[in-house]
Amino acid sequence: SDNETVTEAADYRLPNITVPKHYDLKLWTNGHEGNLSYRGAVKILVDIVEPTNQVILHATNLTIQQCNLFRINETGDRVELKGLEVKNIVENEQLMISTNDLIEEGSHLLVISFNGTVNLDYAEAIFLSSYEDESGAGRYVLASQFEAIEARRAFPCFDEPALKATFNLSIVHHKSHEGYSNMPAVSRVPVDEDFVETVFQQTPRMSTYLLIICTADLGVKTVGNQTALVRKNLLDKATDQLHLSQEILDFLSKYTSLPYSDFMPKLTHLEIPFNKTARIGAVETWGLILYIEKSFIDSPTYFTLNGEGSVTPAKEIIAHEVAHQWFGNLVTPQWFNHLWLKEGFATLFQSYILDKIRSTERWMDKFAVDDVPRGLIDNGPAKPISFECNSSGNITRQYNNWSYQKAASVLNMFRTVLGDNKWQKVVQIYLKSRLLDSVTPKDLYSAIESVIDERDFFPSNISVEEIFNSWILQAGTPVVYVNRLEGGNKIILFQERQQHCTFSGTYIGMIPYNYAYESSPNFEEIGPIHWLTTEVAQITTNASYDEWIVFNKGRFSPYCIMYDLHSWRLIIRALQNNASSIHYLNRAQLLDDAYENNREGRLGVNIVYDLVTYLRNETDLLVWSRGIRIIDFMRENVKGEDNFKLFKIFLNHLIELIYNSFQPQMKLLPYTESTHRWITNMACIGGNKHCLEAARKAFSNAVQANTTVDPKEMNTVYCFGLQNATDNEFSWLLNRFRTSVDLKEQKLLLSVLFVCTDQVDRTRQAIIYIRDYLKADEKRETYFISMIKTLNVAVIEDKFQQLLKITGEDSEFMENLGESYANLILSAMSVISKTKDERTQLVLLIKEYKKVFKKEEKNSESHFPAPTPTLNALMLEDFLQKYVSKLNNQ
Repeated sequence: SDNETVTEAADYRLPNITVPKHYDLKLWTNGHEGNLSYRGAVKILVDIVEPTNQVILHATNLTIQQCNLFRINETGDRVELKGLEVKNIVENEQLMISTNDLIEEGSHLLVISFNGTVNLDYAEAIFLSSYEDESGAGRYVLASQFEAIEARRAFPCFDEPALKATFNLSIVHHKSHEGYSNMPAVSRVPVDEDFVETVFQQTPRMSTYLLIICTADLGVKTVGNQTALVRKNLLDKATDQLHLSQEILDFLSKYTSLPYSDFMPKLTHLEIPFNKTARIGAVETWGLILYIEKSFIDSPTYFTLNGEGSVTPAKEIIAHEVAHQWFGNLVTPQWFNHLWLKEGFATLFQSYILDKIRSTERWMDKFAVDDVPRGLIDNGPAKPISFECNSSGNITRQYNNWSYQKAASVLNMFRTVLGDNKWQKVVQIYLKSRLLDSVTPKDLYSAIESVIDERDFFPSNISVEEIFNSWILQAGTPVVYVNRLEGGNKIILFQERQQHCTFSGTYIGMIPYNYAYESSPNFEEIGPIHWLTTEVAQITTNASYDEWIVFNKGRFSPYCIMYDLHSWRLIIRALQNNASSIHYLNRAQLLDDAYENNREGRLGVNIVYDLVTYLRNETDLLVWSRGIRIIDFMRENVKGEDNFKLFKIFLNHLIELIYNSFQPQMKLLPYTESTHRWITNMACIGGNKHCLEAARKAFSNAVQANTTVDPKEMNTVYCFGLQNATDNEFSWLLNRFRTSVDLKEQKLLLSVLFVCTDQVDRTRQAIIYIRDYLKADEKRETYFISMIKTLNVAVIEDKFQQLLKITGEDSEFMENLGESYANLILSAMSVISKTKDERTQLVLLIKEYKKVFKKEEKNSESHFPAPTPTLNALMLEDFLQKYVSKLNNQ
């Protein structure tokens, strides 16, 4: 064949005149030795639906060796079409096969042999992963990841989700590896002395992105029809995950009335060690789910002093990917602008399923408190949930919080309005209507309309499609204003789009609402539900003007609420008197709404500061998780040592009760661990004596036993245990930084030694020690230097003055430190200098730095102008003074 290149094409989508029916794919691999090349042959049975002179499919980064096209006549015989011309359409990642003669309607067989290259840098297309086993020997795993449009980089195919077909796969691989795919293997036969061919059962009809290929020498754990492929030293931890997966599978099989076993004979979980850029955590490939290591089996969590470091719990990832076996695999979005039909459903059901099978773990509460807000964030170029995907870039951009969390929130809104029983019927009708086929939103809308009757809380004159379109096709998050008319029970509701969204124009959403008020706090009843379908509406309630009123009970709908100031003050007073008077999910939303409304200029920061004070009486860690960013926002606006001391008093008082309620080894929900750790660290920062004593004791025990501490507690113990440490304990910590084989512990210790050392001499010693250790290895130095630049050095209130004494009072030390490391210190000081005096001192220090290292003298003051007071900082100063004064007078 004549293999040419064309750089322009008229359409990113494939023509709809060629329909694939079946693939026979064979690959020859050498993954066992890290070989990056492979070859393959594919036979594709297609239907030509109208006469044409060309067949266009996808192929990119492949070398086509040979291409043949056969017509299948009525007797099943093949008739080869001669004179093929093969061209690469580079822009659209397509392969165009043309003939001089007309290709008639009917069945045809396309036969292509090709060579490909394994991806070593990303977990995309066919990729190679290397790792060391328990003995230190090097191992390789060859695998594939084809979502969203990566199959075309592995073999020529019709790589669009609606173009489903069946697959027969065989892999030739080294005998030291086993071959794995979507379906069970039916044979493993020798090819020669070293290689075998593994042949797999035929798949159900499915999209190309759901095919998976793997050769590996991993550990195998099987429970029933569930199998885990993991590192051999992780096999014992796989059993619980397999049982969980089976529970999820059983639940969904019953819930949908579509048993998994009717379509797939097994489910395998493949967890791959991968140290490069994965870009994914897991992929729902049908019958064999792919996980990047630490996504199937949880790894230890190393929390920072800010409580950061938590990752999505493995059980949540497993639930998401198993849900995809129905939502995405059994029925598949027709095109990527409908991606929300699989990702929205899977995101909702990962929480819904876990909530049903682990009823004490509050997964739907977590959904309302964590997932719903993530879908509401509109920083920068927000897009609608569904937008045109006419390029690979737009397809990639479709994988975002709007397709996942926001879409899931909209679906959950409909679940809540309909009720669980009717929603289950909707899901069953929706899935059964398009089994093994592709879907569009209209298939879902039809399913919903088929179960609605006059008793449901839907507006009578608006269709389901119109309601969905107002959420799916409009960019941005709606903000509902609640303005109470003074002295009465009338309320004006007004809606607009969040200002941080870059889209302009009027926002008219179909917004359901309900409410509870002080004399009728019926938060457990979802109804009655009303709809705001115009920009402005006036309603009448039974709440008196001096009663608090809260909208969106249970946070069942994804929008932000802006109350008038009178209502905010009534709500704050109620929470301060009795936090439980308002439902915990609404308390979480109130914290989010106050923060977002202030961020967008709708609400004064004084209301936000006043609201957060009620947290002293908050007992729910899930709600506390939404207060963290407000308190962190306050910390960022503290200016000067005197104000920081006031802030510590405020902080200690605020978290005193919740911290004192913590028990040793208390059982935490997976998603509240970071909040628990943040509160613990803030207690120590605030000077809570019990927290500091516990940290000192744990640190001393670690030194005496010469062992590490629990990764979750490591930052707390090392940072606050280091304060008032003996010389021997300090030396032990320095040595542990140098000798630890745990890279995460090393990174954490670097932060602790630089940030938490509370004495000038020790800080100087730690900095020199770190410098000498890093400079001994250029690669190591490059890695850790980038981390030093991002350290949060403001944990210790007088850190600026401490660093000033180290460098400013000893020019010999600065010279000994070296230019690059001295520059790092100055950069850190520039970040934490917040007052005019500190900026003046910094400018003088920079002049000394330039003198020591003979740098060209420039006006340093222009780089570090004196900070001007901000409204938030001034309001915070006033708030802290009044708060502490009130405490002193009690």
